[in-house]
Amino acid sequence: MEKAASGQYHQRDGLSNSSQALIPLSQLYNPPSPHKIHPGANQVIEQVQQWLYPHLEQLGAEKLIKGIIDETASACAYLYPNADDEGIFLVTGFLTVQFINDDMFDSATIRKAIRATPSGQCLARDVQKLRDTPQRLADGICCETMSDLETDLFLLGAVYELSTHFGKSHALIYTEPKDMTFEEYADYRVRNSGLIYSVLFVEMVTGNFLSDEQKAIPQISQMQQHCERLGSLLNEIFSYEKETFLKSANNPVAVLMREEGIGLYEAARRVAAMAQRHAEEITRIKVEIDIEYGDGNDKDAGLRSYVGDMELFGAANWFWQLEGTKRYSSKTSPFVELRLVNGDSEIEAEEGAR
Repeated sequence: MEKAASGQYHQRDGLSNSSQALIPLSQLYNPPSPHKIHPGANQVIEQVQQWLYPHLEQLGAEKLIKGIIDETASACAYLYPNADDEGIFLVTGFLTVQFINDDMFDSATIRKAIRATPSGQCLARDVQKLRDTPQRLADGICCETMSDLETDLFLLGAVYELSTHFGKSHALIYTEPKDMTFEEYADYRVRNSGLIYSVLFVEMVTGNFLSDEQKAIPQISQMQQHCERLGSLLNEIFSYEKETFLKSANNPVAVLMREEGIGLYEAARRVAAMAQRHAEEITRIKVEIDIEYGDGNDKDAGLRSYVGDMELFGAANWFWQLEGTKRYSSKTSPFVELRLVNGDSEIEAEEGAR
């Protein structure tokens, strides 16, 4: 039996009813592979902090920015466990800038929340004046990377273009769904999310660039698309709380609840089931590549390594959300009753202790 307080929480948020037994959130999705964490994660966080703070001091939100840096560096450590030192530093710096841009500038919901807190009111007054901050930060990234890493200039130009365009498209994910099926809306969200950029970075962070011939293999583009959609869908589940603390939320989980009249847990289950189908396709494609190009030919070693990194990418999105962020462990999380305790839910652990 559930505790009374837990039952009240479920009645309020629609997680379950009296006839439905709780299932740990971890059982909603089975990753396509085990996961790894980059061994230099802590060092990368420190390096990015030292590098970006001079550019970010003007924002006057050191605590918020530190949290974004910590979380983004954590994400990169999960997403790119085999990255080389230069690659993990560059991708962490780039994505940190983008998430600062996203959380502080592109989301009307976040801006309203900032204005609602005394500590955020001063920052909110300067938001419009700082609209060009992402581009200036991108300038800083390019200059610093050129001097510190001596990276290829073509790559720097590509990163700069990504940086200046990312925020504009990412803002579109907050648009209200109109005249779209749920599947179409989920696809719309991923096409304007950061997952597309995150997948593109897999080659760069390892220095393992595919040849034009390898990129033309149909399974490669298919695997990339499945990784993009898988990561986006899993992120929707864990972003539910962040995007719905105001009533104007259009998180796909909330859209399902609203339009189909179902509870939070059922909506999360359905979104996770969509992600699971993409995970199964990732595994299937990796098996195909291993069979077709697994004859030990050195020419295809980079391809096999890339496919392995992509499979890890499919698992990393899940484990990072569970372990590397506070989204699941927060006391205010809608999934608080489903939190992990040594692989089991807290409720199961408490019941077993009685």
